[in-house]
Amino acid sequence: MRYPQVLVYETDGRLAGLLRRGGKPRAWSLREPRGLESCLRLLRHDEPTVLVIKLGKDLIRELQLLERVTWLFPDTAAVVVMHTADPALARLAWELGAGFVVLPPLVPQEFLDVITGLMKSVIDRMKSQRGEARGEGPGTREGKARTSPLGPRPSWGSNRSDA
Repeated sequence: MRYPQVLVYETDGRLAGLLRRGGKPRAWSLREPRGLESCLRLLRHDEPTVLVIKLGKDLIRELQLLERVTWLFPDTAAVVVMHTADPALARLAWELGAGFVVLPPLVPQEFLDVITGLMKSVIDRMKSQRGEARGEGPGTREGKARTSPLGPRPSWGSNRSDA
């Protein structure tokens, strides 16, 4: 397994600074891609990754990144941090693939706990999948469905009609 990484996609650097000050484990790399394509490029490596997206002024671009990451890199855990408590936007972020949506007020220790928990989960899932690929037993691939207090996530399978 490669070096775990936390990618923070934001414009002001505050969340990355919080992770640095909060004692991010040294075993993780912390990166701050500024563009959508550079973020996707960093995800192309087979590394355990938690992506933090801070919603700001460019909602369309930020939500587009979330949607792309969900489709292209399903093993990446995504966290969306919102600056306003907007239930409709939170639900949209969840439906686009966020594993966790942080509403204000942002409590630093809780935020760090969320990132740490998700990273451990991603690492365990990747180890399990690699063990399954080597014939060491069942993994957790089938158990990846997310649950939400907002209800089940919609199915975007191939049987979706566009008519």
